[in-house]
Amino acid sequence: MFDMGLNKALGLDGFLVLFYYKYWDTIWLIVTEASLKVLNERESLREINNTLVCLTSKVPVPKRITDFRPISLCNMVYKIVARHRRIEYVTSWVRLYLKCKSLLCLAD
Repeated sequence: MFDMGLNKALGLDGFLVLFYYKYWDTIWLIVTEASLKVLNERESLREINNTLVCLTSKVPVPKRITDFRPISLCNMVYKIVARHRRIEYVTSWVRLYLKCKSLLCLAD
């Protein structure tokens, strides 16, 4: 989580990553429990999956749609859960690849 820019990644809750970084000693348990509840108990993401997509200007006076870039404002717990699920997904594919590779090697 802290590899994101500290002044970036404003969420719908209005908190920057800096808030989580600065107050982690106080809020870590709440954030961890919420994340684990979704991951382990397969709790619905509905409550934390509120994302607002906005356009932000790339230039001082935008005149074309290409002068904007989209940004997504997500809940930090959602970001943590989504990152973990991506890691699980990639890990499962690596395991499958290694298993298939070992089976093919045994067949030779």
